[in-house]
Amino acid sequence: MHTPIKTLNFLLFNILITNTAWSQLPELPVSATLSGDITEAKFFAGASMDSENFLRCVSPEDRFSINGAINVQSNHVGNQGKVFVVATLGKESYMLVGDTFVAWDYLNSSLQPAYSAVLQAEESFAILADIQLTQSDILSGELAVYLGYESALVPDEIYFSSVPLRVSIIPGAVQSLTSYQGIDPCSRYKTQISEGLVYGTGLINSPQMTEVNLLLDLYKPDVELNDQTLPLMVIIHGGGFKGGTRTKEELKEFGEAFAKQGYLAVSIDYRVGPQTPTLNAQFQAIFDSNTVPPGEDPDQFLGMLSALEDTIKAIEWTQSTVAASNATISGIGMLGSSAGAITALNYEYTLDNFGIDVPDMQVVVGFWGSLALAAGDFSVMTADEAPVIMIHGTEDPTVIYETGSLAIANRATEIGLSHELIVSEGAGHGFAVNKLDSSESFPGSGFTKRQRVLDFVNAAMLQPDCVRSSSSIDPCK
Repeated sequence: MHTPIKTLNFLLFNILITNTAWSQLPELPVSATLSGDITEAKFFAGASMDSENFLRCVSPEDRFSINGAINVQSNHVGNQGKVFVVATLGKESYMLVGDTFVAWDYLNSSLQPAYSAVLQAEESFAILADIQLTQSDILSGELAVYLGYESALVPDEIYFSSVPLRVSIIPGAVQSLTSYQGIDPCSRYKTQISEGLVYGTGLINSPQMTEVNLLLDLYKPDVELNDQTLPLMVIIHGGGFKGGTRTKEELKEFGEAFAKQGYLAVSIDYRVGPQTPTLNAQFQAIFDSNTVPPGEDPDQFLGMLSALEDTIKAIEWTQSTVAASNATISGIGMLGSSAGAITALNYEYTLDNFGIDVPDMQVVVGFWGSLALAAGDFSVMTADEAPVIMIHGTEDPTVIYETGSLAIANRATEIGLSHELIVSEGAGHGFAVNKLDSSESFPGSGFTKRQRVLDFVNAAMLQPDCVRSSSSIDPCK
């Protein structure tokens, strides 16, 4: 969207060198420097109508404000400094100079500060105060706001938020939804979480033979779902098929993120190898017909099969529970990390080759996983199966990148299956090193890996035909 300079000139701000009256602003997840050095500086920003609830979307008719705050590096406190605020709207970029946004050409040499001051431990300021976008004929688009500062202690170095505050401008957007309206990328639903629900039982033989309860946590929009149709995301933890838990913080964050957008989400526990699970006849036949390679742990193979068996139970339980509530599941997706990713990928792309009939998936999300059950035969993947998005570190020592996500992506390219592989260059295994809140894979855009995953899932659920026929989700968003 081309936006003339005048459209932002009315967006004035008052500099406040004291703490704002807002509740804790959300942290912008990745701090950076022009030189690439590590910084302890932190950046915070939020858009709000009431100074307490923070918005991802606004309507052009809404009146809202944006506040920002910077926790500067401790050695910069008391030094003279400059605070920068940069905004993008459509294809245009602006910098805040005094009380007015003016056009900026992206060059460091032309960047001007919003204000100069002796730096405090926390610099807090209002960026936009009680504005209404219709006043400037802004009716749609996305406003992105970046914060930064410079200390006289380190001339020509700028400390900044490489991931911005993003506010989507959508006609008709409201602060929260009180009735179910389908998938809403604005994350406007309040959520309800039910923990430790029993979705079935399973027999284990170690440390003793016993029937154990299989548990899941259910995340849902906190609105009436009677007679509604909504999608389901199944979240599967990692742990090498030897351990792990559904309550891993990073997985809980995805459960809540999906529920806020209008999904049901279940995060499941499953039996693992050291428990020596007893498999049903179908999975026992798979176990008996496969020779475990020398050096491989047979417990892991047993755990991989029990994870698949228990995932099927979890889906069946959820479908039955939803049906009993007079609701309907419109489509099913899976997200897993490590062993959970292997489970999700095996479920969608290999089980039918063993004669096991399972519901079709709409989308698969695999974090540092592989198609282990295929044993290197990627021909099991076919073009009519679910689109897949993956994240994987190139130096992963646990699940090898080349024989894991890269091989899956190569097969998907070969057969025309819609997919995306987000590469974490030089990264190893796990959430911490793959930095889902980093924009390193989308340089210059400020988009994070996490947001790309959510966008991919939403596109696959909302526009399945478009996603299956396109090489990218971008035309389908």
